[in-house]
Amino acid sequence: MSSEFVRAWAKIEPAIGTTDLRPYLFVGKDRKDYFGATTVLGQVVSIAEKLLGSKFSVQALEPELRQLALPEAAQVLDLLRARIVSGDTFDTEPAGAAGIAVLVKAQSALQPQLLDFLEGLPSNRLGPWVCSGWEGVIKDVDQNRRYDQLLEGWKTDGSTMLKATASGVLKTRQQAGRR
Repeated sequence: MSSEFVRAWAKIEPAIGTTDLRPYLFVGKDRKDYFGATTVLGQVVSIAEKLLGSKFSVQALEPELRQLALPEAAQVLDLLRARIVSGDTFDTEPAGAAGIAVLVKAQSALQPQLLDFLEGLPSNRLGPWVCSGWEGVIKDVDQNRRYDQLLEGWKTDGSTMLKATASGVLKTRQQAGRR
């Protein structure tokens, strides 16, 4: 509902709010499987769905994620980011956040995309979850610097809980000598 594009699309006539769309979904799925052109996409979607699980369950997927080609891993990350953003709830850790951490840990080349995602989240609505769990995921020196800058921004421009958590995490990171 936060996307103006989606709201405009929903207003297009004819209204389908009371129409049962299950037959169309069935046909759409059959067509995709029948032509076989999107088998990789099907695999990517399946992996993304698994990564929406609990922290414990997604940890077990790390070996499988290492086997992905970088373009497939990037597609999985994009699907997870879209799912999180569409949920429009950022005060608590959304489903998929732990999956993104495991994916980026397994595919370190995705660190810049992870930071792009974190930077794009609305700081005034973010909870403290966004400040933790990235150690061991963000390994690159430049990306660590970028993460520190992001924490600095959240320390001054964010929800009350985010400001306090970002400040604490920054102090811990500075004491650990990561800066």
